[in-house]
Amino acid sequence: MAPKNMSIEVAREWARQAFLNGLKVGHGDVEDIVGVDYAKHGEMEIDDHVTPEQMDIFKPKRASPISTEKKKKSSEERGAIGFNSDCCCARVWNGGFGAQCSKKSTTESGLCNAHQKKKDSLPEGHDLKHGYFNGERPLFMLTDADGKKRGDSIPWQDLKGEKKAEAAVKKAKKTSAKKDVKHPRPKGRSPSGKKWDHEIGEWVDASLSKTEAKTEVKAEAKTEVKAEVVEVVQDLVEKVAATEDLEEDVEGAGVGTVEEVIVAKITEEDCAPNPDSEEEKKDDEDEISFEGVKYILDVDTKEVYTEEEMELVGTWNGESIEWADESYAEMHESNKK
Repeated sequence: MAPKNMSIEVAREWARQAFLNGLKVGHGDVEDIVGVDYAKHGEMEIDDHVTPEQMDIFKPKRASPISTEKKKKSSEERGAIGFNSDCCCARVWNGGFGAQCSKKSTTESGLCNAHQKKKDSLPEGHDLKHGYFNGERPLFMLTDADGKKRGDSIPWQDLKGEKKAEAAVKKAKKTSAKKDVKHPRPKGRSPSGKKWDHEIGEWVDASLSKTEAKTEVKAEAKTEVKAEVVEVVQDLVEKVAATEDLEEDVEGAGVGTVEEVIVAKITEEDCAPNPDSEEEKKDDEDEISFEGVKYILDVDTKEVYTEEEMELVGTWNGESIEWADESYAEMHESNKK
């Protein structure tokens, strides 16, 4: 009988002696294990050849113990689990994926003690910051917490992906639109009541269509040419009037002075001054504040500019700014108070 608390060295020696006795009586097919044959090599050689360490091959194979540890679920997997009525009904952050509180429901409202205590301490009109897992998921904070204010947007992980995709599509559209523009808009603020026509490369009246804008540009060009002609004719009149002999000949012919003859051909309408050249239109601008950042709004065109450098950043739709470029949106976020 083996002694209690036997060491591994003693156990190996016991096994070796039993193994040798088995070889002597010819039991078992284990000669190949030690590479010797009892009948051929004799007792002494076999005894020297068999070592205690060789007996480890007879140790019983133990099955690996069954692990009782549950695999921990990821935040995304935990957020996808359905509602459990035995657990607290409060929704927790869970890395931005949202999940049900894992504590047991201990109150009539279905909350655990911790969430019930938190809810009871909230001001009137406030609620648990992320709402309830068995209710609609809120998009805005329901109370002040985690450095955010009530009403601030909650950056759920799935919404981040949607916003990035939307931003990428908008950026691609803007890039494509810029490539198709014939005449890029010059930097700086637009003249009052004017907008840039990318088709013709001119500032036109904000209310005009493209066809009307082209017509107006042509009309302005004609007016400028007509004014130049009038100026040249008037200069000639002065020079001709200075020639007394020629003036006497004209008067003798009974048709008036040289100046009267030529000026009569220039209508009052042709010489009428351009209203726009008499006095520049007054700027119709207004200062607005969007999310704590001040901008300058062109009331006519609804274009929005930076307060100091008057750089065009987008257009005002009545509630928010539609950014001309994603970089202006990023600049706005960095300037928010």
